Amino acid sequence: MKKLLLFMILAIGVFSCSEDNNLIPADRLGSKEKPLNIYTTVLTTKAPYLIQEFKDKTVIGLHVTDGNVNNVYRKITDYKNVKAVANMENNKLFWRQDPEIFLNKEETTVYAYYPYMSQSNFDATRIPVKICPDASQTDDYMYGTHATGQKAVNSVSPIAMLTMNHALSLISFEVKLNKKTDCYLLSAIQLGNKAGGTSFYSEGTMDIVSGKITGSAGINASTRLTLACPTELTTTFSSPVQLMVIPTSETILKGDIEALFIINNKTYKYQIPTETKWKKGYKYLYQMIFDGKSIVLDKISNDNWIPGK
Repeated sequence: MKKLLLFMILAIGVFSCSEDNNLIPADRLGSKEKPLNIYTTVLTTKAPYLIQEFKDKTVIGLHVTDGNVNNVYRKITDYKNVKAVANMENNKLFWRQDPEIFLNKEETTVYAYYPYMSQSNFDATRIPVKICPDASQTDDYMYGTHATGQKAVNSVSPIAMLTMNHALSLISFEVKLNKKTDCYLLSAIQLGNKAGGTSFYSEGTMDIVSGKITGSAGINASTRLTLACPTELTTTFSSPVQLMVIPTSETILKGDIEALFIINNKTYKYQIPTETKWKKGYKYLYQMIFDGKSIVLDKISNDNWIPGK
């Protein structure tokens, strides 16, 4: 009788539902596998169009490998391009995977990217990237893997700390008048190729390991940021107008890429200087001076998006 009672108690424990109403998979019972947990850090500086930290319901993609980006962990094909959704609980962010990833004693290397894209033929070295004609709609593409100093990730230590990096270049413009003579309103800035230019790409593919984006030949549409409220120019530099773009694969030829400034409904052109090269994860600030007839460069500065150390 005691043996029967013990068996019933064990059976109830095995087949009872968890708090999430999910049955414990039969093939996990008694195994030494552990579910993978991830935590994310975004390396960035503050800017209107840059993600500072992931929020509730954010979706990223996980590519779980045996250390080689081309080999999924334990040859489980479902661990390729896993969807992970952020959930905020008690002011802390937790990631729910679909499907859930289970680890054994074998080590794994987890790669991540943002934004997540459902792809039937997912290729971790060719993740689609697109710069939108409306610059405010361009996604802040990111890639990442284990943080520096991360211990081996397996069933003994099933936690992966993922450091996310920006894959695009951030181009900022500040404009001021050389002297106050009239009312001038800046309403939009556009970046793109001159007629026949090829340096500026509006689509490409990203490598999840390096974050390198390869531009798609022949796809070179411009991107424009229209200000919700036009900025009145003064003799002090305006607040930065920022556009995210695909990094240039080579140095820009003279005049190949141009910036168009819409001021008082008129267009003023500025050619990006020769030998310019926009790198991934870097921000470039162009400070411009407008005299009512033309717009010229005052100073260029650049820095990476990571604040300090």
